[in-house]
Amino acid sequence: SGASAIITVNTTVSGSATGTISNTASVVSTETDTNTANNSATQTTALVVPGSISGFAYLDVNRNGVRDAGDTPLSGVAVALSGTETASGLVVNRPTTTDSTGAYTFSNLLPGTYQIVQTQPADLKDGQSNVGTGATAPGTAGTNQITSIVLGSGDVGAAFNFGELPLDFSKRLFLSR
Repeated sequence: SGASAIITVNTTVSGSATGTISNTASVVSTETDTNTANNSATQTTALVVPGSISGFAYLDVNRNGVRDAGDTPLSGVAVALSGTETASGLVVNRPTTTDSTGAYTFSNLLPGTYQIVQTQPADLKDGQSNVGTGATAPGTAGTNQITSIVLGSGDVGAAFNFGELPLDFSKRLFLSR
């Protein structure tokens, strides 16, 4: 007789699930219902899959602005990611350093807009920064930074690279060593 109820259903979603999930709830009653159109409802939820951004810091031996065979990986280079998650508005700040192969990775990133800043390695001069692939919007490369990287659900951004160059050899540099 006009009664209502609120029912909460808790669910668990597999970590490997992607896409959207539709849940339908139906109500059956022993009372006569003249409006059967309101006895069920469906809610569709888009799943957000974490993504990642990765790249390399390297000595651009042939000075062509591209990481390729013969270039020297730079380990221990400080790289920092910052940005804002789209859905929550949370600010993200994550530092890391490159490994022995010059690689860095920021994983488990929710969709958002990010930037990567590299600390210029000592005894090297700035080479070319390269925007990578796999992001919804790959961003803009600048001096020791790549800004405005838009990461969507499940995006795997790769090859966000920082090239460095050797210092120009001079008599002053030679004498200072």
